[in-house]
Amino acid sequence: MPDLQLRQLYGEEFIDIFYDLASYSFHPSLPLTNKEEWKKWVSTRLDSTCLALFEGSRPVVCIQSTPMAQNVRGEIFLMSAFWGLTAAPDIRRKGYARRVFTALLEAGQKDGHAFSSLYPFRESFYERLGYCTFPSPKLARLSTDCLAPILKYQPGGEIQLVQIDQGLEDYRGFMKRRLGRIHGMAFYDKHEAISENLRNQWLAEAWFNGRLQGIMLYEIQGTDDDQGKFQFSVSRLDYETSEAKYQLLQWIALHIDQADRALILLPPDERPETWLSDTKVKIELYNPPMGRILDISRINGLNVGSGRFSAVINDPTCPWNEGGWRFDSIDGKLRVERDVNASDNLSIQGLTALVLGSHDPRDFACRGWGELSPASMEQATRMFPPSAPFLDEMF
Repeated sequence: MPDLQLRQLYGEEFIDIFYDLASYSFHPSLPLTNKEEWKKWVSTRLDSTCLALFEGSRPVVCIQSTPMAQNVRGEIFLMSAFWGLTAAPDIRRKGYARRVFTALLEAGQKDGHAFSSLYPFRESFYERLGYCTFPSPKLARLSTDCLAPILKYQPGGEIQLVQIDQGLEDYRGFMKRRLGRIHGMAFYDKHEAISENLRNQWLAEAWFNGRLQGIMLYEIQGTDDDQGKFQFSVSRLDYETSEAKYQLLQWIALHIDQADRALILLPPDERPETWLSDTKVKIELYNPPMGRILDISRINGLNVGSGRFSAVINDPTCPWNEGGWRFDSIDGKLRVERDVNASDNLSIQGLTALVLGSHDPRDFACRGWGELSPASMEQATRMFPPSAPFLDEMF
């Protein structure tokens, strides 16, 4: 048996080991990613926890977790954002990655995190670890010409255009406000990380009566050889009012002679085909994240409908969640307590999907996520109505 050791990495050791494994796992072959540029990026996440598994003296698996705030049904919880799972090719499919991942879940639980989210390399791998898939964000492709009618609209505000570094405080303040309103949204509240991740973006701010009501992050992509036929690529379109939405769409329309097409990343519940007539928008699904409840005992306080049910939760990856639980609505807030008399059964995937509102609980039995009695099903669906969580943060 090989000598396996699991330990946390810090400082330069973390950067060197993660660089070597990540360069092979996440990028094309030689030449490797510029180490100084890569180091600048990864060093922004100074509060991340990095675990590595060593086979003898050789690091073979590495993964990170960054603490974030996440909105779940209107309440803010601590969330572990997992990223950068890398494994040397010769040890893959031996259970090594699962071992490190499970240890990081335990570390997040000890730090008081209620939820965990990630972007999967393969959904089935993470489903076995207790995760369920969020509804997919959308990529909307459309010709900028179809936005021409909006140039006649006078929304009454103004657009201020800055590079993200200059508008960082406005951006952060706006996203903090949005965090309190968007179910599923996560936010990483660090100046350097936000600036570094978005450093090539323009920030268009929609202002109305001295208040920032919408933002759009975008790039104009292409080369001089494209003869001005560029793409207006929007990585974030967020607004608080309809006026702000159309002010930002009008800003795209003002680029008709510069960019002949637009690509816009949108939440799963956005319907760009309804913005204007004759848009002929084409919709693609984009990189859905996954999430799981990390600690059932910490999800008290969720906003829920009336009802009560109990279930035995199956979660072998996080054994502190296993056993019977009762879920009560007390004055519109969730209260969870242990219940030795629970008889219905749910996996942690099923419970997570129920809490997030992301799946039809009638499908749980077919997914192998457990099954609620008809009475419990009625109560649970009233407590946790369907919703479309949107993680928003990329990591």
